[in-house]
Amino acid sequence: MNAIKSTDYMMLTDGYERYLGSKRPFTDYMLDIIRNKGLIRQRIFEKAGVSTGYGYKILYGEKTTLNRDLILSICISAELELKQIQTALLLYHMPLLFPCYPRDSILISSIIHHADFRTINERLVENNCAELTTKTSSM
Repeated sequence: MNAIKSTDYMMLTDGYERYLGSKRPFTDYMLDIIRNKGLIRQRIFEKAGVSTGYGYKILYGEKTTLNRDLILSICISAELELKQIQTALLLYHMPLLFPCYPRDSILISSIIHHADFRTINERLVENNCAELTTKTSSM
């Protein structure tokens, strides 16, 4: 298996190093994006199928999760680009999307083509992969 070198992160992600000194790098990164896009957090959580209260707790770091799909769902619902999603995953200490894995490959392709959350889940099911799930799994 090919290991990702630290220099590869710069190609896969979007300026993550700016946030590394922060006490809450994921939170600060996501809030910057949400603010710059003029999005409404409650609407993002609704689209992701996450309760508003739990979504806020994840976003602000009051709760943590081991569920990468939950972080992906929030990012997709906020209409993040692939590099932004990879950055969010990195800042949350989650594995990056890796195209060698069939499910990740479908996710990457869907994100690149700006598919919505429902369409992504349909593509996953069509390819015998598990849908994105937002079930809670705390750290």
